[in-house]
Amino acid sequence: MALDLWIYGPGYGETTVLVWDEADGSKKAAIVDNYGGNSAKGQPALLCLGQKQYGNPPLAFVAATHPHLDHVRNFHVVLENCGAKLRTCSGGEDSKQATLASACTRWPTARS
Repeated sequence: MALDLWIYGPGYGETTVLVWDEADGSKKAAIVDNYGGNSAKGQPALLCLGQKQYGNPPLAFVAATHPHLDHVRNFHVVLENCGAKLRTCSGGEDSKQATLASACTRWPTARS
């Protein structure tokens, strides 16, 4: 079984994409953090997962390590294009979870 790891960045803003083979031969993917443009065309994670060898595999999970702009910029674009739902499951304080949820789902896309 293979595991592919893609890291887009480094610098101000990183996106990490993992793609692996399941036991049945299908592929699954995960995205950790996101820093991307205002549309699906500007999202490294979506461009990576859309490559021919991957064929847009279903997401097993997405994760934001913390709610800073360089880790969640336009994460909502990725979630919307992957049909994912946002859930916060960290053991952190409720206010931090709410901040993260807000940043992922409502951050103005015009900000740079």
